[in-house]
Amino acid sequence: MQLASTEVRCVFDLLKKDMLATGTVSVSKKDNGNPSGVHITVTDPLGETVVSTENVDDNNKFAYTARMEGKYTTCVRNTNLLAKSVELRLKSGVEAKDLSEVAQKDHLMPLGVELLRLESVAEEIRAELKALFKTEADMRDINEETNSRVRFTTAFSLLVILSVGAWQVFHVRRFLTAKKVV
Repeated sequence: MQLASTEVRCVFDLLKKDMLATGTVSVSKKDNGNPSGVHITVTDPLGETVVSTENVDDNNKFAYTARMEGKYTTCVRNTNLLAKSVELRLKSGVEAKDLSEVAQKDHLMPLGVELLRLESVAEEIRAELKALFKTEADMRDINEETNSRVRFTTAFSLLVILSVGAWQVFHVRRFLTAKKVV
């Protein structure tokens, strides 16, 4: 992304609790050894700063673990007077995990590392599906409760309307009988 002087751009990522997130920032057009003037700030859903890095250089990396579920905002700010070209790469969840240490420890081939990564992806998808099924069951329960309340309210309204209608017919007959019209 191209950042003009004093421009701020923000992106967000929805993270679950205890989920790992990593980022890599590259800044082009350095000023002969002067600080880049590009600052990175990551805030949690409550607005508290999780990561704050000033004068980012090439391939500056950062990582954090989500303390709570919600929207984590990553902002890139150019405090320099010159425009900057910034490349920001964010990864979260299974994508953010570095499996190279596991591969070296267990002497895994690249195919084994890929299978390990796919297994982690499958576990993450399974956990998300489990959460979706629970949410769906909760929503179904709420819908059924609302439906029963609407049925009760409809029956009560119908009873009130019929009784008021019957009372009106009875009252009009009595009135007309008293006036000797009927």
